[in-house]
Amino acid sequence: MLYAISAFVVSITFVMLLSFAVHGAEPAKHPYDGSWRGAMVCGDEGSDVAFKASRRALVKKSRISLRRGTPERNRFEVWEGAIDPSGVAMIFGRYFWKTEKPLWFKGQVTGRKLNAVGQRGPKTCQLTLVQQLKK
Repeated sequence: MLYAISAFVVSITFVMLLSFAVHGAEPAKHPYDGSWRGAMVCGDEGSDVAFKASRRALVKKSRISLRRGTPERNRFEVWEGAIDPSGVAMIFGRYFWKTEKPLWFKGQVTGRKLNAVGQRGPKTCQLTLVQQLKK
């Protein structure tokens, strides 16, 4: 199982790198840069209940990141990913809840809103983030 997850993360990384190679590694402008806020909604799975949680991510040079908690305290969540010039977003990472588990999302930015679906451990989740305007 761990091998399959590792292979999946490697393949996602390869697809993202290939996408940036085709579209240009460093676009002149980064329209998606800034703070993004929203929610992640995950369905129930087995004995785990469904939940909704707020999320705040940062996009810099079209790269998505989120860091919550610390691995040393066994309560963390880490995301990394990118938004390509056409607005396709790929996010992958890991989190710790009882044990460490992988997560991934794929979605599309339309205007200032990202809608994505994916897996967080065994749960299927929907992610909605909105780019915050600078004041």
